Amino acid sequence: MNNEEVDIIGFETLPNLKEVKAVLNLIKSHPGVKAWIAVSCKNEHQLVSGDSFKEFVKLVEKIDKAGQVEAIGVNCSNPKFTTSLIKTMRSMSKRILIVYPNNGGYFDAKAFKWVNDGCDTPESFAEEALKWKKHAQQIIIGGCCKTDFKWIEAVSNKLKGKDTDSSISIENQITVSTDKTSNDSSKEVLGKKRGKQNTDDLFDFMPKAKKAKLN
Repeated sequence: MNNEEVDIIGFETLPNLKEVKAVLNLIKSHPGVKAWIAVSCKNEHQLVSGDSFKEFVKLVEKIDKAGQVEAIGVNCSNPKFTTSLIKTMRSMSKRILIVYPNNGGYFDAKAFKWVNDGCDTPESFAEEALKWKKHAQQIIIGGCCKTDFKWIEAVSNKLKGKDTDSSISIENQITVSTDKTSNDSSKEVLGKKRGKQNTDDLFDFMPKAKKAKLN
């Protein structure tokens, strides 16, 4: 974790508070490390384990007094819960927020397939992203399971005002990363050498972090 070439580490898809606490203590034991933490939620109030989402935010604020966790958020969750979760985080924390939900629906473990629920197109995902920007100010947006570059492109266009209200723009408040080589567009993880992508804007949200050297 002390590799100087890594600017920031992403701890994601955490399912319960036990793992969140373990990650926070690990980060704390390495003072030079910067990180973001994203949990996976089953609804607007709970992690997939049933643990309280508010307790997740409280735990970060309680343990990370040094500000090593530069962003907190949600990933691998249904986008229809995201707006409410953003409101909760913003009411409790001034940290940068990061959200990269799935493309909608849920995974039916018995049938072993995804079940759509109305937010499963790039266009509907982008409409939701407008709400996320409205309530978050400083936020990083991406996509997780079953999203690809089409979803990220739709979000980028929507937030830049293309095919939507021209009064809405990015204004350096939201970063969307485009990775046309991956089916999981959120995985443009800082510190991983995956080609020269548009990561500079993301670091505008994280002034304490060095800019990534992606070769």
